Amino acid sequence: MWQQRQTRSHLHSIVLTILAGLGWATTVAAQTPEADPLPVPPAAPGVLQPSLESQLRPTAEQPLQPVAEQETGALSPIETETEPAAPEVAHPQPLPAQEESVTAQEEPASAATASIRPSQFQGVIPGRTTAEEIAQKWGEPSQRAGEQGNEVWIYETSSFKQIAINLAEGRARSLLVEFEKPFRPDALAERLKLTAIDAIEVYDAHGEPLGRAYPERGVIFTFKPGAEKPAVAQLLLEPISAELFVQRVESRMHERYADCLRDLATIEKLEPQHARAAWLKSRIQLDLGRVSAALASVDQAIAAEPNSVRYQFTRGQCLAQLGRYDEAIEQTKTALSAANDVDLSVAHGMVTLATLLAKGPEPDYQLAVKLYTEAVRLAEPLTRHGDAAAIDANRLLVEAHLGVAYAIGWGNWREKEAMVAKWLDQAENFANNAAPQDGWRAGLQFEVLLGRLSAQAGFGKPDPEPWVTAADELTGELAKRVDDPLRHQYLRWRLGEAYADAAEIASRRENVDLGLEYAQLAKVGLEQGAEDRRDSRSARYRVGRLFFITGAIHATHRHDHERGVDWFTKAAPLLSSKTEKLPADPGRLGESLVSMGVSFWEVGLRQKALELTERGAQLMKSAVDNGNLHAKALNVPLGNLAAMHKALGDVERAQAFEELAEKETNPPRQ
Repeated sequence: MWQQRQTRSHLHSIVLTILAGLGWATTVAAQTPEADPLPVPPAAPGVLQPSLESQLRPTAEQPLQPVAEQETGALSPIETETEPAAPEVAHPQPLPAQEESVTAQEEPASAATASIRPSQFQGVIPGRTTAEEIAQKWGEPSQRAGEQGNEVWIYETSSFKQIAINLAEGRARSLLVEFEKPFRPDALAERLKLTAIDAIEVYDAHGEPLGRAYPERGVIFTFKPGAEKPAVAQLLLEPISAELFVQRVESRMHERYADCLRDLATIEKLEPQHARAAWLKSRIQLDLGRVSAALASVDQAIAAEPNSVRYQFTRGQCLAQLGRYDEAIEQTKTALSAANDVDLSVAHGMVTLATLLAKGPEPDYQLAVKLYTEAVRLAEPLTRHGDAAAIDANRLLVEAHLGVAYAIGWGNWREKEAMVAKWLDQAENFANNAAPQDGWRAGLQFEVLLGRLSAQAGFGKPDPEPWVTAADELTGELAKRVDDPLRHQYLRWRLGEAYADAAEIASRRENVDLGLEYAQLAKVGLEQGAEDRRDSRSARYRVGRLFFITGAIHATHRHDHERGVDWFTKAAPLLSSKTEKLPADPGRLGESLVSMGVSFWEVGLRQKALELTERGAQLMKSAVDNGNLHAKALNVPLGNLAAMHKALGDVERAQAFEELAEKETNPPRQ
């Protein structure tokens, strides 16, 4: 206990220290690595043994004890119905054999059209049938357990090992059938006409299958423990509930967006104020670029559960994609300061904040690296626990390692190529070690490929061709796994981002033909995936950056300023906003605007050239002040402005810019 308290106290002090550093009171020197060495990634763990918490447990609150067999009312096959059944008095009759008893009505041919209908067993519908109706239909139970109002009625029969009905407040809450001999899951599902419904596979802490659930019917199979192959030992019927649908969304939300949104619409009808469902919906909407809708969904989740820091972190991500960075950082800082417990939520908050700092309009790569590495320290031990948190921790470790690689690749660090490679390799190790039941191993590997290109675009090394080729091939494999148009749209967008990064790397390497080829492929992917991303400031910047890179290849490497201006005309509105903060390092963005200004000047569009160069100089000055750009870089924009004004006959303004260049790039010694 003392050690736990010490750990929490240590973590809280770290959080407070990090948050105190967000006041922007200090600046980072132009060569920040001189003060802080690059972080070395920790060794990767072995293969994980994660699991999911089981929801497949009998709802009886007392142990079921066998009693002497007695005559019971007739038990009919499992059925489904749309409306509540009128109670009927059961007439004694011979009980059918087990194989004949387990049947169901025909189901729709498609999982997407499967209707929601509660299941019944011999007229007993969990959540509806009263105790009086059960007694009328089935007679007296063999045994009663529990207290009145919260009981378990047990029936012993010759066809089933036993049947237990859990009653709460005078109604059947669940019905558990224990078979004399187990069924193969697929065979039982076929007999019950459940094959058109997408089942949820549930695992224990060691990745062993525990059972299978069918949300549209409230039907759950529980498997026989220790069997070599899954075998259904029990059948559990429950009322239709939101929780099974939530679990199904969580199990497939990373690749079946359309199906998940259908499930979430069902949950909203069953339980309109379900906080977790609203949060999951916001995360899917963020993936699809529907940022305003995602913000509305996460606000709904927060209204239902105001103290959830994970929901607050997601809200910060929404605000950032809308370009509201100050609000996003403040939201995340506030939530992180409230997350005092040592758990994965703190690590998630650190990664969220680090990403805002690394990819926002005022990047602090050094602080971002500290946050990412602290998140790694917190999350790595959780991967050894072998539970649901281990899967989440492993995904977070992939994200954090990719984040460090990005911050090093785009920041001012020494030996960046070697260190970026080490962090990327560790991210790949975590992705490859994802649990088999996670279902997102290929998705994590896809993220690592894209993360490699994103980090390497910051410094133009190494050759992007192997990684972008691998990303293209894996995109095709992921698309074949599911017939989901929304998922395909997402994959096209992400592959477009990968090609855009590859084009930037090729441009830095002066590989003109390959750069233009990648840029064209990026344009196709981004255009195909951009339909839903109109309100995402981040997405608009990404498209603008691609247009700039394409124009720069023509103007700089081919000296074709007219062709360059064609692309710069498209890029400028997306990159040169005076009212919005853009998700970009202001130094690099400023250099881009200055570069565009040269081409506009060369083709005679002088006023536009002046506007872009002045805005670029302002952004570069901001980067110098923040320590992310060396002051000597201002020589170019200020010199260009001096030359432009001199050519326009404004000698006085030209001289002013010459003096400013001298002042900014050669400050007096103290």
